Amino acid sequence: MHAYGMMDRFIWSNLPQDILDRVLVFLPLKSLLRLRCVCKRWNYLVDLPRFVTIRAEIAYQDPWLLMFKRQDYRVCRAFDESSRKWHRLALSFLPCKVTDAIATAAGLLCFGTEDPAVLIVCNPLTKNWKVLPPMRCEGSRGVIGLMVDRKMNTYSIIAARHFSHEYDRKTEVYDSRQNNWKVTGDLPPKTLLRRDTVYWNGVLYLLTAEPFTLLAYDFAKGTWSKVPASLPGSLTFSSLIVSHNVLFLVGGIGRNGISKFICIWRLEVARMEWKEVHRMPDMICKRFLALCYHNYEHISCVGQADLIYISCYTWPEAVVYRASQRSWRSVPRCPELPTRSSFGFNWFHFDPNYDVSV
Repeated sequence: MHAYGMMDRFIWSNLPQDILDRVLVFLPLKSLLRLRCVCKRWNYLVDLPRFVTIRAEIAYQDPWLLMFKRQDYRVCRAFDESSRKWHRLALSFLPCKVTDAIATAAGLLCFGTEDPAVLIVCNPLTKNWKVLPPMRCEGSRGVIGLMVDRKMNTYSIIAARHFSHEYDRKTEVYDSRQNNWKVTGDLPPKTLLRRDTVYWNGVLYLLTAEPFTLLAYDFAKGTWSKVPASLPGSLTFSSLIVSHNVLFLVGGIGRNGISKFICIWRLEVARMEWKEVHRMPDMICKRFLALCYHNYEHISCVGQADLIYISCYTWPEAVVYRASQRSWRSVPRCPELPTRSSFGFNWFHFDPNYDVSV
């Protein structure tokens, strides 16, 4: 075929490298994942700094919803809301057995290992990984938070761990620039922690177990404090989300421990008050709560940018809220899973990026 059909191979093979980079960088993320398998040259191309830089400048990708099946952390299922499709991410490149997925931020994933003091951080798209040095404090692994500085291409990990007493916690922070852990300020005594954390304006936030309390860890000072913002009344469960640089609270409202509604609140910083911005439609809410059997400890709320996903540990289905459209809809079930089976699932949001390294 000639110019009206397929371009001559000679032209393609002699295309300047910078022009080829510009052509390939506009491919959808799913196509980029397949690109690696075409030839060694293209597999190498995707990891080149100039390619990664161009991709970061022009490409926008909705955050994905990650689903890990319990005791099967070598494979990850990822849902892309923009295409309404599930993708499979193999994690067999990791150097050792991982026991659980712990945290994610800006394209990085953090996993636990059989040694509770050792973590692994990786970018599943570039298949780069790093085994972190052991944490300094003894005890079982507790709350883990992952924070990425995109401008500096660095990241930090905060770990609040069991130490000496069930309710006393030591805090350690890992700095990727120094490649070490530093022990910092203790948590308030007898604090019942949950694993969900969010990072907002240089501060890590988390909600305690009932009675719900909002705590903040200031990285600059290395200290914890209680946030003086009264939580909505009649909460049955709660989770924090950061979207468009705003802190949101997602939770259930009900009586006698039974949720009737699922709501979203925004933190009004000037008054330190939570303002309700939307409620899940009744039909979707009733179905979702029925799937969770009203076991609210199993509900997970994750998301960023324009999307908030609400899912359940015991069932492979989720609901997504798009803030810009104020719309709710169900996430289709992953086709790789059996129709009539339920497992244990861990859910995370994931910002697919090539330009974040470990």
